[in-house]
Amino acid sequence: MSRNELEKRLEKTGYAYLDLGTRELKAVSEALDQIEEIPEYCRAFNYLLSVTKRLNECGLSSDYAFIGGYAVFCHIFSVLGPKSIRRWRGSTDLDLLSKRKDVSSILGAHFEEVEDLHSHFENKSSLLVRDLLELTKENIPEEPLKIDFYSAINGSDIRLNNQTLNGSLWVRTEVVDVLGFKIRVLGLYDLMKLKLNIKTDINNLPRPRDITDVYNLIGIADKKGLEAKDLFESLNEAQRETLFKLLDIYPAYEASEELLIRPKTSFISKFQEIFQEELEKPEKEPEITQEAL
Repeated sequence: MSRNELEKRLEKTGYAYLDLGTRELKAVSEALDQIEEIPEYCRAFNYLLSVTKRLNECGLSSDYAFIGGYAVFCHIFSVLGPKSIRRWRGSTDLDLLSKRKDVSSILGAHFEEVEDLHSHFENKSSLLVRDLLELTKENIPEEPLKIDFYSAINGSDIRLNNQTLNGSLWVRTEVVDVLGFKIRVLGLYDLMKLKLNIKTDINNLPRPRDITDVYNLIGIADKKGLEAKDLFESLNEAQRETLFKLLDIYPAYEASEELLIRPKTSFISKFQEIFQEELEKPEKEPEITQEAL
């Protein structure tokens, strides 16, 4: 297929222009063709690539990290490759952390239509964007694409969901090559912590799709040969408690189509053994201080 044919193909299925080499253009066109019948997902995936390309070209490749659904997707892609695009659950918006407060304004300048949504949270901003390619379509989506930014409060630490994330997370971010695009995402353990922090269920559990995300992340840790003990020790007490509950209900989710990377039974068992060891540890007796005497 000629380059001109590929460009026409991208214009038909895409929503955001991408100035690419022929090989990358072919890969992106094939990917969008796979999810064309899911317009919201196809659109957001196209913008994920466009936003990544524009941030990297602006010299901001180390100043952002995707979180949320598309960060989970990138970790899945790092294991399964292109076949994960068709199988993944999809997401309709983008979420990212940024070291600098001006990342959103720098990015916004690259889109044809931009609306800046002000938030009552000091370090959060949102953009509603449309690219020129989207505006040329006959059936323009009713709502612009939303991109949420969470900027560092001191150049590194992040305030998110009423919690402060230590700035050391930046050294643990990972760059995943998705169809030739170098996408920076939150590290595996840190991403799992965020998912475990989400509590919307009456049983104080994350949403079903976040639960599936946690299982996928555990599966990725297993596939990559990471240690269950290391993952466990990276969690705080509340996160450990949530993980324990999720492991308990894992059989109910094991057959889910959204679970793309199933952890081996032996890996799940390691976590259960760790939790059992924690339960069997004798409680520490409170220290008697001079003031208490």
